[in-house]
Amino acid sequence: MRKIVLIIYALLWIATEVMASVASGKTVIRIERRSGITDYTDIVRQHIESSPKGNLQLIFAPGIFHFYPEKATGKYLAVSNNDNGYKRIAFDFDTMSDISILGDNTVFIFHGRLVPFCFRSCKQIEISGVSIDYDYPFVFEGKVVESDKANNSFTLKIHPDNPYQIIGKRFFFKGYDWKSPLGENIVFSALTRRPVYHTSLYEHANTVRELEAEELSPGIVRFTGLVSADVPPVGSIYTDKGPHGENRQIPGIIVQDCAGVKIDNVTIYRSGAMAFIAERSSDLSLHSYNVCLHEDSDRMISASADATHFVGCRGHISLENCRFESMLDDGTNIHGAYMKVVNLIDSHTIGAQFGHFQQEGYDFGAVGDSIFYRSFWAEFISCRVYLCHSKNE
Repeated sequence: MRKIVLIIYALLWIATEVMASVASGKTVIRIERRSGITDYTDIVRQHIESSPKGNLQLIFAPGIFHFYPEKATGKYLAVSNNDNGYKRIAFDFDTMSDISILGDNTVFIFHGRLVPFCFRSCKQIEISGVSIDYDYPFVFEGKVVESDKANNSFTLKIHPDNPYQIIGKRFFFKGYDWKSPLGENIVFSALTRRPVYHTSLYEHANTVRELEAEELSPGIVRFTGLVSADVPPVGSIYTDKGPHGENRQIPGIIVQDCAGVKIDNVTIYRSGAMAFIAERSSDLSLHSYNVCLHEDSDRMISASADATHFVGCRGHISLENCRFESMLDDGTNIHGAYMKVVNLIDSHTIGAQFGHFQQEGYDFGAVGDSIFYRSFWAEFISCRVYLCHSKNE
């Protein structure tokens, strides 16, 4: 039995050329690229699990590392302003301190519905020298080659990066382990890569009626049943990220209840939700952090939502020398969370509810937090601040 264990550890060392040291209480592990290794998910997961308290530095060699969902950590995540659900996570850190993921022109390519990074209740986090990309985009794109206003139809030449499937007359764009129907769309100019003027004219009312699809030839699909003020112009790019409430499932970097976060020289080319989302965290520094397309890409969309988003954070938030391009929402959004008081339970207890469906599961207040109350009555506004206490105080 001891011989088998030794062989397993030897193979792991050979496969990754791991260099571990325990200097000053920190474990340093170097992960090299090796021929024959097509998925580094399990290797990374084992190293993280071997240092449950943190004090861990993962150093990746230059080159491309692939990650797949099958051997990734799985857990239910509630992420503010994104879609909650059970998610697979490649780099999952929970209640750890002093964590570094360091690359050197290192490319991480993720496959399927796999969240790259999640940090929960961690301190002193650093990611640097890496880029994040996916095998397939989370946004559908196609060039309009024909429009027919009389019949409320248009024909697209599907971008070769978007695998697709037509079931009956329903259109789905696909990835490694997922497929999505059409939902929210925006029409872009192929020349400027910006939304065409008055793009709301071409916004399809998907909740009224789904588009019906017919493949005319491989990669050429006609869509009928358009419910909009006008048909998209020939030559424009029709983009769609899927149905509302279902198209923000795969954020790039999730940070929850953490302190001391440093993101440096990191580029995110694609994400299936916000590229970076931080909740109830303090002292976050993003330097040379980019959300953009590859320089040689002819696509319109990078991240399918915000480049950065901060909810209920405190301390110092710094964004320096960053580049945010081609995402489908804000470059940055920094805000708190608001709840509506719906009933008074007793002199010390209220019942409240969120006003936004994507804030379900968000920790609105903790013991020691100051809660700001505001009451509106006609022209009179009163404001009060209260301190949160535990139930037993």
